[in-house]
Amino acid sequence: MRGTASSREPIIVEEKPPEGAVVVGRTPQGKLIYQMEIIRGKNHPRLDDAGKPMYAKHPNTGEPLYMKRRLEAVTKVHTFIIEQDRAGNAYKVDYRLPTPEEAARVEREQKIAALGGGAFAEAMVNAGLEPKDVVAAAVELKSRAQPVATAPTAEIEASTAEGEGSADAENQSAETTAGNIAPSEYPHMYAPGRWKLSNGDKLQGRRVDAEAAEAALHP
Repeated sequence: MRGTASSREPIIVEEKPPEGAVVVGRTPQGKLIYQMEIIRGKNHPRLDDAGKPMYAKHPNTGEPLYMKRRLEAVTKVHTFIIEQDRAGNAYKVDYRLPTPEEAARVEREQKIAALGGGAFAEAMVNAGLEPKDVVAAAVELKSRAQPVATAPTAEIEASTAEGEGSADAENQSAETTAGNIAPSEYPHMYAPGRWKLSNGDKLQGRRVDAEAAEAALHP
């Protein structure tokens, strides 16, 4: 069965405005709005020297038959958009540009929608705030709320790590040289306030306490 015209895919052709048409904007749906000058004829009553309308009269009776008129060429600005039917035929459709009041109302509605809509968004628009201003303020507040690591904290951590590394190095050095220490040299101080006994135990404190612990190892 042959398909009907309505069931076929529509034919879409490139939009080509008439010669002399210029683009002046877009509709809310995104279609281009054109304007061009056209010349139209306008009829006016033909007046006599006294400013009264002139009439064509019957040649025999002199009775007025119809008012005489004159044609005047008038230039008019035509505003339109271009539509297409399913067959790809383009045609002009008259379009009325919005008034300043209508344009302001549409712009206001778009700003409210961009801010998420609702009473709060409407209040911000009424206060004169633009969507870009609100976004910039939100970004600034977010950046202020983020904690930033300070230099003193980093320095303390580095100092602590350095101290621990130094202590480990001292311990390693003491253990390396422990085999060369004579028994009479115990308790051996391998770091300030830290002592190593002859049996390998380590103590922290005063020298007298370390000597007493060493003596207890040799009763």
